[in-house]
Amino acid sequence: MHRSFMEFFLAKQIFTICSKKSNNNELLNVLNTKRYDSKIIYFLTLLDQPDLEQIKPSNIVPLLQKILTNKYKPRVSENALQILYWYARICCKMETKINDINILVKKCSEILPEKIDLKGANLQEIILEGSVFKNANLSNADLSSAKLNHSILNNVDLKNTILKNTKADYIKAEKVDFTKSVIENATFKEADLVACKSDNLINISKFNYLNYFPVVQNGHFGNIHSVAFNHDGSLMASASRDQTIIIWDVKKRKRNQVFRGA
Repeated sequence: MHRSFMEFFLAKQIFTICSKKSNNNELLNVLNTKRYDSKIIYFLTLLDQPDLEQIKPSNIVPLLQKILTNKYKPRVSENALQILYWYARICCKMETKINDINILVKKCSEILPEKIDLKGANLQEIILEGSVFKNANLSNADLSSAKLNHSILNNVDLKNTILKNTKADYIKAEKVDFTKSVIENATFKEADLVACKSDNLINISKFNYLNYFPVVQNGHFGNIHSVAFNHDGSLMASASRDQTIIIWDVKKRKRNQVFRGA
């Protein structure tokens, strides 16, 4: 059977199950598989929204949102996230290319629910550009080689999360807990991090921020809750609960100034 037919029939099966709105176990079973391809989600979205010019109430979105806010279920929760994200992109007619990131972010904020539970989720190489996570738990998750560019994270738990080779350029993160996260070869170009937590020792030598490699080494005695760069990436400020703010010369990897509170 041609692959496109197989993808359509699988999408039809998922849509039919969602339309019943009665047998939740049947939906959980069909989602308990490897992460669905975006082509399947394309057919599923068009079955739910035949006319993308006039979006109508969805048969599938509320069910998937409920799965994501319930306790994490391996493979099931990952597929719920995958479907909702690509559903948002397809509704914006951006299934192949993001033409307007602001439109996509707005749609993702409508589609992705608050209080998502993805603790320990396997999200390697997932594409979530322009996604919005609020009050979410992604602790212990594996986001290796994931694409999070332009995403918004507000009050998100990323403790013990693997962020190897993750693309997080232009993200806006506020009150995000990166404590004990594994961050290697990740990129955070022009990222906006506000009141974010990390360990006492912050090593961002592999963030590749504007091709500089700063290392904050034992400069603070308390937890560091915020890091910020100046406009050209030459200076970095780190703020700690020990009531100090340190200004770093990024290129020289040296402290420029230390400000101490009363």
